Amino acid sequence: MATVKKRKANRTILIMGEGATEKAFLKHLKNLYGQRGSGLAITIRSATGGSPEAIVRYTENIIKNHAYDRVAILMDTDVEWSKEARERAKKWNITLIGATPCIEGLLLRISGHTPPHRSEECKQACARIFGVT
Repeated sequence: MATVKKRKANRTILIMGEGATEKAFLKHLKNLYGQRGSGLAITIRSATGGSPEAIVRYTENIIKNHAYDRVAILMDTDVEWSKEARERAKKWNITLIGATPCIEGLLLRISGHTPPHRSEECKQACARIFGVT
């Protein structure tokens, strides 16, 4: 008699990006590290911008209707995360991950460049170095 291999349920992870750039970066990471057989079912979504409070509330509304083992949000730190945003995230067990000062600064750092301190300058540097707008 053939033995049946039992399948193990994947851990489910939701990672929200603040906007389109964060979503693209997170999808890239998922392609690198979240392949089939990894034991993870990773969902990447975008909050399409807004304040940290709005992004946390948007994520909260998603997880009210879906069951995830872990939830995280990648967002810029150039706008201060309010006490309300941090408390709501903690209440809903959402991990906040900061890109300092913004996702473009993180991308500059990863690519070996020293990022400027201001978000707008980081965006300009990315446009100049990577040829994107």
